[in-house]
Amino acid sequence: ELLSEDYYKAVQYWLKKRHGCEIPEGQIVYCANMMSGLSIILQEYTEEQDEVMMNVPTYGNFYHTIEGCGRAVNGSKLREVNGRFTFDLEDMERKVTNRTKMASHVTYAYIRQNPDIREYIRRADMSLAAIGYTEHSFAHVEKAAHNAAMILETLNYPPRQVELAKIAGFLHDIGNVINRNDHAQSGAVMAFRLLDRLEMPVDEICSIISAIGNHDEGTAQPVDAISAALIIADKTDVRRSRVRNTDFMTFDIHDRVNYAVEYSNLHFSEDKKSLVLDLTIDTEISSVLEYFEIFMERMLLSKRAALFFDKKFKMYINGSSIL
Repeated sequence: ELLSEDYYKAVQYWLKKRHGCEIPEGQIVYCANMMSGLSIILQEYTEEQDEVMMNVPTYGNFYHTIEGCGRAVNGSKLREVNGRFTFDLEDMERKVTNRTKMASHVTYAYIRQNPDIREYIRRADMSLAAIGYTEHSFAHVEKAAHNAAMILETLNYPPRQVELAKIAGFLHDIGNVINRNDHAQSGAVMAFRLLDRLEMPVDEICSIISAIGNHDEGTAQPVDAISAALIIADKTDVRRSRVRNTDFMTFDIHDRVNYAVEYSNLHFSEDKKSLVLDLTIDTEISSVLEYFEIFMERMLLSKRAALFFDKKFKMYINGSSIL
């Protein structure tokens, strides 16, 4: 083993003390030196032929690393003011082109541990609990984030787009803190304010709020890859653990259908031509007909979202093909 447990603990302690961030050990990556780290960052957040803005003069190896990764250097000279060098912000603004990428520091890990966002999700779920809705808390939003990312990752979308899908999945239901009605639109506005304050690049904010604003079946449209992935991930989250009511005798149809689901798994077919929702339902609790009575609109929406990727959406209940 290259690094000891004490190494990770030391890094975690420093990050928490210095920046207030709690970082899981699995997200700490060892780099041999600064240039190795720069190379990893460039490959993660940019694509070949992108420009990287760099203030010059600077350490020569920065040039070699950027160009070695297939990116171009867009240099902006530092200016001298009262004997000190500082950024020339006007020059930087003039030199930005559509190839110049601004790497975002906003990650899924950061969003997931942000205390304000977590409070919005908690309070949104409390509001839904008060009017008798199934669970919409962390279990739901984390599953939506995971499955949205799984879809894009399987289809070989860029890593940053996968990350944005996870962020959209985690944030998609915060609008319920205002009201269940139009929660997709109010949630998109809330997400804009949160992400804008974090200085996330505008193009990334647009992708996330568009997905959130288009996820509810009443107004949903798969307008891009992230929104299509979120629609499918959200609408296919049906499982027993979402039922809050513990009194079986008072179950309504939504409680019965969710409680009847003993197994649920969203995955791609072996040939990757179809997205498949596999369900095992206890038909003593709820019939297949009841499932479609409340979920037909969601399944048809998932089918439309899958077509965005030129894929079929299939559903199996108790081993039989239903959709």
